Amino acid sequence: MGNPLITGEIDQILSEILDEIRGDSGLSLRGLSEASGIKLTRLGDILRRGRAMTGNEIHAIAAALDRSGWRVFREAEERLEAEQSVSMFR
Repeated sequence: MGNPLITGEIDQILSEILDEIRGDSGLSLRGLSEASGIKLTRLGDILRRGRAMTGNEIHAIAAALDRSGWRVFREAEERLEAEQSVSMFR
């Protein structure tokens, strides 16, 4: 086995965003798997468990959802920054 990717906060946020977009689109997990070319079990790990994903996986999932990978990543960074700002004032 290779080294597993290290999961961080940004990975969880990316997973949430992509799963929200998937849910809004009405596309099933299986349908997204077929459209993105990512195996169903791996896609479940990413979207349901917040596992880290590669740049290619981000791009493939976003493209299958008619989105740009870099825009999804940018939204994740903005959410993370907002969460960190809120936690500073607690």
